Amino acid sequence: MAKEFGLKGLAKLVANVPLLLHSAQMPRLAGTDASPGGIYIAPWSMADMCPRRKVTEVIWPEDGALAYPLWLTVKASHRETLDPLLRYFYGAELGRYLNVNRYPALTPDCPSGLPEGAKLKWLGWDYIRHPATGRIIKAASQIFVDHQVTRALSLPEEAYLCA
Repeated sequence: MAKEFGLKGLAKLVANVPLLLHSAQMPRLAGTDASPGGIYIAPWSMADMCPRRKVTEVIWPEDGALAYPLWLTVKASHRETLDPLLRYFYGAELGRYLNVNRYPALTPDCPSGLPEGAKLKWLGWDYIRHPATGRIIKAASQIFVDHQVTRALSLPEEAYLCA
């Protein structure tokens, strides 16, 4: 989000976030009276777990959603030794399992299982490898910490209970 909106834009967004939650907590709270917010930004695997579909909806953003495709990198010098692992890792069997669980598989042997017309959000290698990215991550994290500590201290105890 810091890349999309800049640090100032991120600070404005965070100022409207009632509570910092782990993505595994979001589906348990969404649609309950204990839910501290009305909108959650979560990876597809977590969003799809929400049990209260009569009062919640998973919305796939037009410009791309957050998903956790499983990937790895291998040194060329170890490619031959790791070939059995790589064939399994990028094979159809594991690919089908990942897709069913909403982790888009990066295998050419089976379709991704993404919704029709779905796009994934990707920061890009240029951004990830840029020398300033570490500083941006630290600054963005500090924005969340500064705002969330203040907010968390003012929330009632029931906001922390799981439904």
